[in-house]
Amino acid sequence: MKRLFSTPPVLTMLALGLLSACALDAGEPFATVRPTFSAAFAHEHERETDDGFWRLASGFEIAVEAAAIEVESIALLSSADGVATEVFDPANPPEGYSNCHGGHCHADDGGTVDYADIEAALLGAESAPLATVLTLILDAPVDLLNVALLVPDCHASTLEGCGLEAGTLRRAELKLSRLTLHLVVRDSQEPARVEPRHVDLAIELTGDAHGTFAHAVDFTAERHGERFFDLDMSLTLSAAIFDEVDWAASEIDAHAIAHALSHAAFEAGARGDEHAHGHDHDHAHDHAEGESTHEH
Repeated sequence: MKRLFSTPPVLTMLALGLLSACALDAGEPFATVRPTFSAAFAHEHERETDDGFWRLASGFEIAVEAAAIEVESIALLSSADGVATEVFDPANPPEGYSNCHGGHCHADDGGTVDYADIEAALLGAESAPLATVLTLILDAPVDLLNVALLVPDCHASTLEGCGLEAGTLRRAELKLSRLTLHLVVRDSQEPARVEPRHVDLAIELTGDAHGTFAHAVDFTAERHGERFFDLDMSLTLSAAIFDEVDWAASEIDAHAIAHALSHAAFEAGARGDEHAHGHDHDHAHDHAEGESTHEH
């Protein structure tokens, strides 16, 4: 009869303890995103009048009494674990492209090319395209005048909450659904082209490329990496969105505002990383001393 040798109980317990310390439980994320979002008009002191109006290039002046954007979604896109890719950043397009906005870039040959096509060329034929791993939702309109740091709700493709599978976050994509404005318009020219008046606009942006923005991010979710990624996102609008509008017209051209909106500055990066943001960073984050607000 063979004698069976068994592992001493103490050694078995130690081995199991070491294995559990090195492995993630089923359904446990490799890392968790902690996102925030804010939106505001930039402070453009050269445009400001003493009584609170903004000077426009057209000679008209406007005062914004109320303004809000509605966010359709914010998508976080990731490459698969271990896949090395050249990051496509619309704010810093690759050679041969410029002026990236509204989901496309202008090519040197005069054409326009979608972000996805540029990204596919950078990744190469054998690399899988980026995939959405998190969708962030803001249920309420975002006030552009009373700026707050908002915390979106997370909807993960495979995990609950803001958890991430193994992989590298490469890009954040913001889609707006509506811009609502309550304005007072007047003319600085003499004779005036229009008497001072109130203008209310609700500009639909769902499915409109002008309401789509993107910014590169870089965070790798891996077994022994950082467990949390504090992602700060902001959208900064300029009074320039009103410059090309004929405010004396009987019907205001909302499309002109939507087109100019596509040049707003969307920024995304690790919280506290100054290099992750553009020159409008300070303008978009005057609220930083305030408290965060949760949207439900």
